[in-house]
Amino acid sequence: MRKLLILSVAALLHGCTTTTSTTLLDDVSTDKVYNVVFEGSPDLSGKRVLASELEIGEVLTSSEKNAGVTVAKISIDSDYDDLMNSNTVFVAQDGMLVHEVLADEGEQLNEGDKVMGFTSKTKLVWYKTKLKVQDATSYTKQKAQELYKKAGGS
Repeated sequence: MRKLLILSVAALLHGCTTTTSTTLLDDVSTDKVYNVVFEGSPDLSGKRVLASELEIGEVLTSSEKNAGVTVAKISIDSDYDDLMNSNTVFVAQDGMLVHEVLADEGEQLNEGDKVMGFTSKTKLVWYKTKLKVQDATSYTKQKAQELYKKAGGS
């Protein structure tokens, strides 16, 4: 009788434990990993990933590849998934990576996507300036073509 009672209690506890574990696992969201790509060698000695002075993740690995390109694998806490968009870039500052954006809107990134990284804030500013000039040049060329067509040209 005693043996049967012990087995019954063990079976009951096992069932509760399994159900509870499964329920908890369904509610857990996992961090996502992305690849930040740099021209040059950034200082990532601090391993922290920040957005507005808030820690949102960590640098998992960083390795220099061919042609002076460095790839850093980063993990972003699932609470900050909404920050990882196609307009996201990172800047290496004081041994950490700092989240920045290039534009107001962007599409959600998928885990494993590549993200542009800059080895300094100055390089990011220069990159943004080049983008504006390229956009302005493209727009100017397009506008000239439209006006020429209106004037009867082909």
